[in-house]
Amino acid sequence: MDESVDFIQGQQENPAAQALWAFALSRYQRPGVAEACLALQDEAGVDVLLLLAAAYLAECGVALDAARVAALQRCTGSLREELIAPLRALRRRYRDGDDNADRQRLYASLKEAELAAERWQISRLAQALSDWLPTGRHGAATVAGNVQALVGDLDSAQQAHLTALLARLD
Repeated sequence: MDESVDFIQGQQENPAAQALWAFALSRYQRPGVAEACLALQDEAGVDVLLLLAAAYLAECGVALDAARVAALQRCTGSLREELIAPLRALRRRYRDGDDNADRQRLYASLKEAELAAERWQISRLAQALSDWLPTGRHGAATVAGNVQALVGDLDSAQQAHLTALLARLD
């Protein structure tokens, strides 16, 4: 295992962050979820990790309100704007192009750095939401409410589609 993977895994010593990361990965890997999340990210600037955290909170029975959305955005907004978004833009810039080995290595390094920054964002989100978590699971209505609280009045068809994808039970 290379050092960058060790670094990424080392960031996840917090069990709450591990649980949130595992949930985010499991939901993101579901058919259609990545595409729906990335469409909202690219078209409306919605933070994908906040969307996944909203679904996680919903599954835990926590409804988001404006104050909680603002708290989540405050705890990760600067990290997203100053680190994750620029890394993503650079990675996308170097994604396509010639088959030059140096370019491919740069792309892989940018991708690893972006992933590490996202893991850091998950850790910060997990810390921020830890006081809100009760026990038990809840359903699609809470997911729909949390997605609505986070993204506001965006395309309702997109929201409904994403809500359905995120709310599917394992």
